[in-house]
Parts: sequence; C-alpha cells; structure tokens
Amino acid sequence: MRVLAAVLALLVAAPAPAGILVEGELAGRPVRVELGERRDRALVTLGGERRLVELAAPPPPPAGFRLAPWSAGPVIAGYGSTYNVLTRDAAICAEVLSAPWMTPFLRPAVTALALLQAREPGLAPVARDGCGPLPFTLLAGNGWPLFAGGKDAPLFATTRLSFGHPTPTELRAAAPAP
Repeated sequence: MRVLAAVLALLVAAPAPAGILVEGELAGRPVRVELGERRDRALVTLGGERRLVELAAPPPPPAGFRLAPWSAGPVIAGYGSTYNVLTRDAAICAEVLSAPWMTPFLRPAVTALALLQAREPGLAPVARDGCGPLPFTLLAGNGWPLFAGGKDAPLFATTRLSFGHPTPTELRAAAPAP
C-alpha cells in the first residue's frame, strides 16, 4: 500500500507537459497558435506556413479606446464569454466576446499575433470608420477574444481552443543537465 501511495505521489508531483492550441481566423485568414513550456516563443501557422515566433514586447495598443464589459456572453468554442463593447469617443468600433480567465495562459498567443500584425502587411489591422485600426492587443484588453468584430465583418474568431495539446518540440524546455 505504501508503494502504491509513493507511486501516486510521484505521478501527481511530476509536471504534465501539456501545450495550448488556439485555432481561429484573423482578418479572414486561418491561423493556428501553439504554446508550450517555453514562454518566450510560439509556433504559428498562417496560410499553411509554419513559423516560430520569438516573443518580444508587442507594440502598445493605440490610446483613446475603451473596452467595457456589458454582460455575460454566449458559449464560443466550448467556453463562456463576457460581452464587451470597444469604443473610441462616440464611435462603437467593435464588439468583443472575451474570456478574462484565459489571460495568463494565452498572453504569449496575444503577443505572437500582435507581432505578426505589426510585421506582415497582409495582417495589419484595417482602419475602421471613426476608429482607425484595431490591433489584436486592443481586442485582447479584457481577456482572450473568443470572437471580435463589427457589424460589417469579423476581426477575429476562435474556432478551437485546447489546453491539453501536445507540446511541439520547438516549444519544449531544454532538459536539465545531468
């Protein structure tokens, strides 16, 4: 019995290397973000091209916006959401259905997508009437944006989210030296 208890204690104490997978559409393009043990990088697949993104500080969101929670939102991709309205002065710029509790887990995904928006002209946020461009960091101001968009088109939509995704080799922490 003591042996069984010791084995169970070791299994519970051992870290479970699980990654995070987010799939969705950003500006109408399919995007896949994989996170792992290494919090300084993310593996992003965009347009069928897989790339390792070294994470750095993303560009700050533009000033003058307000992302205000209004009510509980619907379930999206299996997760509950909070309904938020993004405004700039009197203009309603977007509606965002977010999951605030996901922020600490998905901050690297927010950073990766913000960096790609800043680097890739095809992903740069399009200016919206009375609002200007709405970068991803702005949409993620109250948690992971499960869905964000305006009355005319979606800006981002989460289609799949898994917190038990196998960690890709590129995102595994280096093994400690013996």
